[in-house]
Amino acid sequence: GVYAVAVRDARRALETEPRRMDVYQILGRALEAQGDAAGALAAFDHVVELDPRSVDGWRGIARVADALPDAARAQEARQRIEALSGESGIDASDDTWPLD
Repeated sequence: GVYAVAVRDARRALETEPRRMDVYQILGRALEAQGDAAGALAAFDHVVELDPRSVDGWRGIARVADALPDAARAQEARQRIEALSGESGIDASDDTWPLD
């Protein structure tokens, strides 16, 4: 399916460009959609490692941590989202994804 292709292509891209935050974001969303919570969480962790101010990365961590469930990790991510949203005016509730 579309998510399997996204995972494959993202992993290939990261082999040559391992610092592509946008590709880790795509990988995380695709793995999350496939039910691979551990893989998705690792991808979103890479996003915030590369850019600690990435609201999208923290949103991914919050969603996946809720699904695991890891309430402490989800709460930490939500706090980061709120702090970053307040600084930048980003809508903290907007979590749209074009493949959904």
